[in-house]
Parts: sequence; C-alpha cells; structure tokens
Amino acid sequence: MKTFYYILSIFVAIVLALIACKKEENNFNVNPIINITVVDEQGTTVSGATISVYENDIDYATAILTRNFSASRFTSAISDANGKANVQLIAGKEFYILVTTFDNVRFLNLSNISLGGYISGNDLKQRQTLFLRVSVTPDDGNIIFYTTATNKLPIIINLSNTISSNATQHTLTGVYGFTDVPTVKNLNTVSLYRDQGTYRYFAKSADGCIWVDTLTVIKGEIKLVNLSKCESGTISFYSSAVNDTLMPISVRINTVDSIGSISNSLAAYTCANLNNSALTVVRYKGLYNYFIKSRSGRCVWTGTVSLTADACVVVPIEVCE
Repeated sequence: MKTFYYILSIFVAIVLALIACKKEENNFNVNPIINITVVDEQGTTVSGATISVYENDIDYATAILTRNFSASRFTSAISDANGKANVQLIAGKEFYILVTTFDNVRFLNLSNISLGGYISGNDLKQRQTLFLRVSVTPDDGNIIFYTTATNKLPIIINLSNTISSNATQHTLTGVYGFTDVPTVKNLNTVSLYRDQGTYRYFAKSADGCIWVDTLTVIKGEIKLVNLSKCESGTISFYSSAVNDTLMPISVRINTVDSIGSISNSLAAYTCANLNNSALTVVRYKGLYNYFIKSRSGRCVWTGTVSLTADACVVVPIEVCE
C-alpha cells in the first residue's frame, strides 16, 4: 500500500510539473520587442512622442500624406520621460515605424519622415529584443509677422502657398516693442508654422499700407516679415483742364483693376492736398500701366507710373486733343 501511494505521488508530481511547464511555455512571449529611444536633431531625448507602426508601405505613405497617423496602424506607443517606449512586433515580418511629435518651444512638427523607419523581417527574430534609436527632425518652419509701428494696427494678413489658391487670414493686433528680433514665443506677433515651400502674402494695414511678397519656408528655420515700413505708395489722378462734358472719366490700372472715376475737374493738385475731386489709391510698390477713358469713349489717356515705397505720384489728365 505504501508503495502504491508513493508511485501515485510521483505521478501527480510529474503531471503538475508538466502543467506548469505547459503554462510557462504558453505565457512566454516569443515575439520580438523593439526598445525605442526618441531623440531630436540635437541628440536630446524627446518625451511624449507618438510611435506608430505600420505593416506595409502603403499605410505608412498614406499616414504621412494625410497626417492621420492613427489610421491603419498595427500598434502604437508614447515615449516616456526618458524618451523610451517598447513595441511588440511579429518575427519575420517587415514593419514601418513613424515617430511624430510637436515641439512646444520651437512651435514645429518633428518626425523621422525624412530619415525613414523601415525594419526588415530578417531583423525580427523570436525571443529577441532590439534597441533602436530614432531621430526626429523638423517637418516645417516658422513665419513670424510683426510691426513696430503704432499707427498701422490692425494689419490683415493673407497667406497662401504658391501652388494653392487657398489662403489663410490672420490679424496682427499688437506692436512688437523689443529691440531683439521676435521669436515664436513673443506676444504681439503672428507666428505660423508651415510646410517647407514657397508662400505669397498680402497684408494691409488700417492706414492703407499694403505689403505683397513671396517667401520661402525652410525646415527648422524662422522667416521674419517686418510690417513696419510702408512698402506701398499712393497714385492720384485728377483732371486739370478737361471739359466737364467728358465726365465722368473712368480709370483702370493694369487693364483689370478698375479703381473708380473722376467727376469734377481741378485747376491743380499736389500730394499735400486732400480733395475728393481727385482719385487716389494705395498700391504696392512697382510699375503700373493706367488706362483712362472719357464718358463717351472719344478721349483716351494711357501711360505708365513707377511707384516706390512711401511715394506719392500725381497723374494729371490733360486736355483731350
């Protein structure tokens, strides 16, 4: 009888050992783990970065194109205070790793898009831990509009990419009062971050000044636009000895810009005068062609005006020959 219980005890012990081994085998993780450390272009660890993993290049490319990083991803993680995170993948399968974050100090989007994040299936083996250091660099740059002039506020700013007609509108409402150049953290500026590329802006102040120009945004760099000095001038048209029967006289600039009409004549006019009988417009500096026509169309005046910043050009409309 003792022998029987002895044998039974050994049998139970073996069964329990087999169950324990089976359970341990089932719980043991055979998938590879990627230990990721995120750093910026200066080698500083980045916390709070989003790590998105995709199973193929199509999902990866779509996420970059649409900026929808959560769509169709295999898994994701957030880097901790030390810039570290772990993701579990599948052995023998390729993956694409995309790391994105926003720098609240520089007001820039950072990612590893330009550096790539492909991992070959040959690099992923069972029960393996890989240590990966991922660098993120700026995706875009900053544009900062500002003014030191107190008499031009508010300034309405329209900014558009030169390859797109869609413009965003912004309003500058404060004067930048410091002696150093503004940064993205300064108040009383309009600070924008944009993708690398060429942009065109049109700005107009409360006193009628106009600024029009193009600028190139470079990744990680700041482009400053000072809206303090008026880059536009005025053009005034008046009729001196024109018979009133020709009135009103219509005025156009550069063929398509119909700026108004003149209904009364003036003996003389200078920039210092303010008279409603003259037709005055503010335009950005540059070369302008004008086309003037009498009411009946019998008399036509044409010419060219070269307008410089802060200048005033007077165009007299002489007697029709």
